Amino acid sequence: MGSWIERTIVLAATLAVVGCDQASDDAPATVSDSAGVRVITSSTPAPDLGWRLERIRDLSSPDSALTAVPWGVVADEASQTVFVMDWTGTRVSVFGPDGAWQRDIGRGGEGPGEFSNPSAATINPDGRLLVWDSGRQVLSTWSESGELLAESRQTLDFWGPGFGVVNGNLVTVVNEEAAGPEESLQSLVVLSQYGGSEALLTLDVAQNPVDLPCLPSGFMAPPILAPSIVWTAADGEIAFGVGSGYRVDRWEAGEVRSSVRRSVEPIRVTQAVASRAMEVGPGPYAAFMERCGVSASVVLNAVGHVDEVSPVLWVAIDPLDRLWVTTTTDGIAPTGIDVFDSDGTLLTTFTHDAAVVGFAATDRVVTIRTTELGATVVSIEELIGESTAPGVDKSADTFRDCESCPEMVTIPAGVATIGTPTSDLSGARSADRPAWSVAAEAPRVEIEVPSFDIAAFETTFAEWDACVSAGGCTHTPDDGGWGRGDRPVIHVSRPDAEQYVAWLSEVTGHTYRLPSEVEWEYAARAGTTTDRWWGDELGSGRAVCDGCGSEWDDERTAPVGSLPPNPFGLHDMLGNVSEWVSDCWVPDHSVRPLSPEPAVAESEAFVGGVCRWPVQRGGAWSFYPWTTRVAQRGFYHPGNWTSRDSDAVGFRVVREIPAG
Repeated sequence: MGSWIERTIVLAATLAVVGCDQASDDAPATVSDSAGVRVITSSTPAPDLGWRLERIRDLSSPDSALTAVPWGVVADEASQTVFVMDWTGTRVSVFGPDGAWQRDIGRGGEGPGEFSNPSAATINPDGRLLVWDSGRQVLSTWSESGELLAESRQTLDFWGPGFGVVNGNLVTVVNEEAAGPEESLQSLVVLSQYGGSEALLTLDVAQNPVDLPCLPSGFMAPPILAPSIVWTAADGEIAFGVGSGYRVDRWEAGEVRSSVRRSVEPIRVTQAVASRAMEVGPGPYAAFMERCGVSASVVLNAVGHVDEVSPVLWVAIDPLDRLWVTTTTDGIAPTGIDVFDSDGTLLTTFTHDAAVVGFAATDRVVTIRTTELGATVVSIEELIGESTAPGVDKSADTFRDCESCPEMVTIPAGVATIGTPTSDLSGARSADRPAWSVAAEAPRVEIEVPSFDIAAFETTFAEWDACVSAGGCTHTPDDGGWGRGDRPVIHVSRPDAEQYVAWLSEVTGHTYRLPSEVEWEYAARAGTTTDRWWGDELGSGRAVCDGCGSEWDDERTAPVGSLPPNPFGLHDMLGNVSEWVSDCWVPDHSVRPLSPEPAVAESEAFVGGVCRWPVQRGGAWSFYPWTTRVAQRGFYHPGNWTSRDSDAVGFRVVREIPAG
């Protein structure tokens, strides 16, 4: 069998699976245990949360010749970068968080760092890109910047859909010859340390003899809409579709832990559906028609089609451990998304015309769809709607004053509750916390705050570099080797930050500045009364600090927006980088102005018109967990107020709303 036919047959067998009828009866969802497996069957309609995916950008290379398959698209949540294995272009195309093309990795060829057919990829836990080249039978490892780190030749047939790395073990689908001459096997296997294997699921795939004038005698091919294993791997677990019904099992720590099911029958495949799938869907069948000069009906009669298909089109796991199942109602194109919570509860269902294949962030979704002409299109889409993260309203409106300006959120007027009551200071203590920092949170005061605009994200390197390019900022800070783009700018002093807001004010005609402590704490608290906007306990995965339970903890900054926002729609108000504010240090709140204005003249550190102890708020990636509290206050080292040596301090901006 020629290599081009092998590639296109696998493409057809995997992409052309079909979706489900969303109709359901009135029986309640049930939960039961079966042989130690938690089975969750949903038969009632899902609640409508008003979710939708809004397309930000279709991914396109400079030559507009990008070819993609679902298992060849991978997103790195740490950098929000998307990698597309372009198997016809023999390259890996790299796209930024906004979907803009950044660069290509590799080139066509048979040597080290070259590709013959890059067909699948995954992100290692260490953040490196792992690429399978099915043409060279080589597994290669690449740095985030595109440097070849290692490659090794493999003997397994990885021609199933994709592979991943789970707890140091390689997971993939392999193809094997079955005992009968007209069948083959697909097996989803876990390869322990790339050695011994465990099969999680095995699927028989029929191979029919195809009698067409342009093909060699004895040529075998799968029938149209032949099934293939649908699966994904993320954060130590694997989710995979089972059988022809609506069933997705979740495997973790060596065994199946839960099984999500819906009361939906398999879809019957008619001649009309098979014919349309052959003509407009991916795969070799349209090529058969063109190459052999025959009609669709001739190819259909020669190849045949399956009688029914599974209602599950594709599965993905998001950063909040929710399961996303892409479905369809017409047997060809995706038309719906079901979202299940980590415990198997069906959260919501909404319509959509593309399959969800990955996540660059909680609200940055990577999708793939097939056009009417059979081309595949990868897109970056934004998740919009209420409660897209627990306790969070993601429907807040944002705006920018210019293309390179920060994304802003309007904060409503209200009463800011600042600080910690003296009676509660004992709860703010920590063994590794100095006493002065505890006392600095008292007393609690209430201050009326008018409406203002504040940046949804910490100022990024991309935004700072735009200021440098325009001549508004004179300092080019070092990124510490972590990357620029959407990572928060670091190695900037507060005078540098003041220079940036002055430039923003000049180019926009609006008054930009650093927030005061009162504005910052009001925005960070976002109407809550607890130590953190999500509650009193630190929990896990809500912030980036030394012990906050994120993948970046005590290692480096995270790309802005990697974690859920607070109820005002603001990201990283706690952790990631500590943020400059406009106040000069005062020892506690008893001497601050009872207004939103910054404490300046009241500070003993304000000398000769200069603040020697500028204030910073919010904790950082390398700071202790107690710093990630809304009321916590800190200042930069005395005498070093112009220092640029910190890789843990950045800032966000405020825009004043004119009176009236």
